[in-house]
Amino acid sequence: MTKKGREFVDSYISKKKHHLEGTIQMLNKDVVFRGKVYGKQGDLVKIISVNPPALTFENSNGQKFPCNIKDIYNANSGI
Repeated sequence: MTKKGREFVDSYISKKKHHLEGTIQMLNKDVVFRGKVYGKQGDLVKIISVNPPALTFENSNGQKFPCNIKDIYNANSGI
């Protein structure tokens, strides 16, 4: 991706950042790091904070984990 394209994506995500925090999202794939599964595809999670391209989510047990912003599916608006 070109620098200009990356800047556009970053500005778009930063505008959406405020709208994602505190919302319920669905994981669109398993979140795995070093062999440990932090979340499974289809799990509903609450977004705690967004710092593109990463975010922090809270699962149903109250545990907080990081993942890539591409790993979520917006369950409320279909984004």
